[in-house]
Amino acid sequence: MNLTSGLNFRGQYHSPVCLIIYEGNHPDFRPDTKAKLFTGTILGQKVDWFEMNSEDGAKGAETILPLPTREDIVLHISVLAGEKSSFETMKKAAESLAVTNPKASAYEPFEKAMALASQGKHREAIVQYNLTLESAPKDAAALLGVARSQSEIGDYHSAVDAYSRIISLKPSVEVLIERAKIYEKLGKMEKAIADLNQAIALDRKDPVPYATLGLLHLELKHHAAAIEDFTQAIELAPEESPSCLLQRAAAYRAMGKYNLAVEDCTKAIKIRGAAEFYDERALNFEKLGKNERAQQDRAIAEKIRNHTFTEPPSNNASQKGLTR
Repeated sequence: MNLTSGLNFRGQYHSPVCLIIYEGNHPDFRPDTKAKLFTGTILGQKVDWFEMNSEDGAKGAETILPLPTREDIVLHISVLAGEKSSFETMKKAAESLAVTNPKASAYEPFEKAMALASQGKHREAIVQYNLTLESAPKDAAALLGVARSQSEIGDYHSAVDAYSRIISLKPSVEVLIERAKIYEKLGKMEKAIADLNQAIALDRKDPVPYATLGLLHLELKHHAAAIEDFTQAIELAPEESPSCLLQRAAAYRAMGKYNLAVEDCTKAIKIRGAAEFYDERALNFEKLGKNERAQQDRAIAEKIRNHTFTEPPSNNASQKGLTR
């Protein structure tokens, strides 16, 4: 096995066995170390291992064990002096790590699950995610994968259960928003609102839960509440707010505040001149009796859809919008 220099590592140390997970380059041995090269099998992989006897008196053995499907992470196992069988101790250490560390034992099915999910094969992905969870039942990434795949196949109750397990381990804004969306699909609006309020409480500077809550309030025809939510999101991220301006305009229109709706649409158009912004402004112009302005906006919206109208310049951030 070729070794290159670099000691970028993290890991756990257990005497008399030293277990290190290296990220990036493989480690290099100290220059004062004399090592004999041997070959063995650990966790079903053929590996080169070294019996060492350094000038400072240290004795033992080391090996580099690549983790499945990942070239940038390897397991470096060192057996310190005093062991009767250095290789057997290394082997037991690796097997022990495979049981206690999901990076060694559960990584491969997790990688398979992610690949399957990316191909839209969510039922097969769930099987692989569950294999990961058998050895690492608190693996938040695997639980999140299960929840998302269950959501994709319409198994919303199971998705809620998976999201709830993650939240019980460590709540996050992202997971609370995703569970809220599932609650919405199930018609459990009060629970969805509760999740979004909890997400806001976790990070009051994140505009996304405010925007998501605004959409929910708009759906429920809670127009005043929706306006408050969208206003908060816009204030937190003004350059990423065109979609929130559009939705706030719709709420203003529902409340008969057509001039305010026109103002929001105009602001959104200045950030990103999308067809839907012109459509919304046209509706409000009509309500104000400005039919000629409404016709002009509809004509522009049609040109945008037919790719015959040049949009105003916009930055990348505003293209993303407040979505998660």
